Amino acid sequence: MNLNFIGMVDEAKAGNRTDKTTGVVTSFTHVTATFEATDKDGYLVKSTENIQLDINELGVMQGAKGKYASFPYTVINSKNGTYVFPSSDLKVQIFDKNPFDTKK
Repeated sequence: MNLNFIGMVDEAKAGNRTDKTTGVVTSFTHVTATFEATDKDGYLVKSTENIQLDINELGVMQGAKGKYASFPYTVINSKNGTYVFPSSDLKVQIFDKNPFDTKK
């Protein structure tokens, strides 16, 4: 199953991860994105996610700061639990404004 997190790109930077057993260093793009809306009673709902993408996405994500992005996730349900991780099969979609903003 696929789902999307849609939020404003707050920050994008390069990160590194070292495999403890092999010592291999892997680079990635670290993105901080925030979803903001109001619920049916008018209360603020805010969710900030830290998302790891392929290092090749760094330039695109740095150029998307202040814009909205839809980050695809893959959800896998197994007997050991539910796992959610960024999808490498689908591309991140960038929007100039919030696609959910219905204000005129």
